[in-house]
Amino acid sequence: MGREELLETIIEGVRRLEKHARLCNGLLFLREESFNYIARLYCERQGRENPTSEELKCAEQEIIKASRGGLNYLVEGKGCWSGRVLPICSDLEQSRFQKRLEAIERDIIPCRDYLHPRDPYFLRMPGMELFPAQLFTARITIKEKEYLIPTKVFESFIEQARESRPTRKMFNSRLSSQRKCLVTLAKLLGNIIKVRLREEIPRAIETYRSTYYCHSVPKGRVLPWYFQISNGVVQNVIYDINNYRKEVQKQKRKIT
Repeated sequence: MGREELLETIIEGVRRLEKHARLCNGLLFLREESFNYIARLYCERQGRENPTSEELKCAEQEIIKASRGGLNYLVEGKGCWSGRVLPICSDLEQSRFQKRLEAIERDIIPCRDYLHPRDPYFLRMPGMELFPAQLFTARITIKEKEYLIPTKVFESFIEQARESRPTRKMFNSRLSSQRKCLVTLAKLLGNIIKVRLREEIPRAIETYRSTYYCHSVPKGRVLPWYFQISNGVVQNVIYDINNYRKEVQKQKRKIT
């Protein structure tokens, strides 16, 4: 799917375009929830009337490749869209879209270092509440247990996770948006066990009035994430790279 083919599909095929896109600051903002619809239209224009799920997935990836930069927010009043932008490269393209969309001036906010309180992805996600109180990023409910994530702890997790190649590899993501980082944190918290031996706790988070947990996957690959949790509040999170290296060496010795 080339950029021109994608734009032609949007101009000629998308019904009620105002529900799927905005013409904003010389860019076409495509709503994330509309990617599947646009991908299906593109496949149909290519003669595939009943595209497979794999074909739709590939077409959606082509939309992402054709866009500029990563995921963004577009705020409209109390609402918020998430999506990607396509550059408008000529006056002709601009005029064709202006026949169907009103040109507006709005701030497009990159998702890399920002998490909008009304991110549509989390509005549809059960067990996730954003910014439940001042100084907290999220309240996550997993297996009937609630975890409160302070903003400072979340920021620390983002920094460590983006530096952790094994974490990025396990979740098949560059963790390029705060949204993806929060989803990753929730998945890690969904697979933790209590650390029973104090000598196994990283000294950077050790105190005497907390319970400690580490990432654990039955018969699977474990990452050295440690969590200091007290009364449901995640007070600290540490990626202990030294412990990870020890585990890798153990696995190598087992193989040999």
